[in-house]
Amino acid sequence: RDYKSAADDPPSFYDFREGEEVAEDYRGIYSTEVFRQRTKDIIMDVADRRELNAHGNYQPFFTFLSFQATHAPLQARAEVMKRIPVSGNPARDIYKAMVMDMDMAVADIVDTLKETGLYNDTLIVFTSDNGGAISHGASNWPLRSGNSIPNSLLSLLVSLYHH
Repeated sequence: RDYKSAADDPPSFYDFREGEEVAEDYRGIYSTEVFRQRTKDIIMDVADRRELNAHGNYQPFFTFLSFQATHAPLQARAEVMKRIPVSGNPARDIYKAMVMDMDMAVADIVDTLKETGLYNDTLIVFTSDNGGAISHGASNWPLRSGNSIPNSLLSLLVSLYHH
């Protein structure tokens, strides 16, 4: 099956890594949550190092955050699924919950940038590699879906930056 029907459904495999090692510490934790927290930890570390500098300067840093959501297999946290109105299309509902969870993670990361005073020195870029699969609950209207369709839009810049 392509998605979890219950929050405690196990994945069919485990290949989550930190560096070269399998990251067993994250087993059972939704990856969007792991990526959110790790990104916030990086931001906090940069802010802490900046406070140690007498001139208020800090080394520029680069963070590339690529969520696994909303790729298949469709899996959503039960607490987020409860916030999604039921549509009659289980794949669509799970997909919407994945998007909502990712949106909440981005908002939390932006809040961390603001709280640490790094927001005004930050360039945020959102991109998409291709459209979503309609068979997995996505809607690409008015564009075409997927990157396997001829003439599809392979890269869509959704929003440029805050400055």
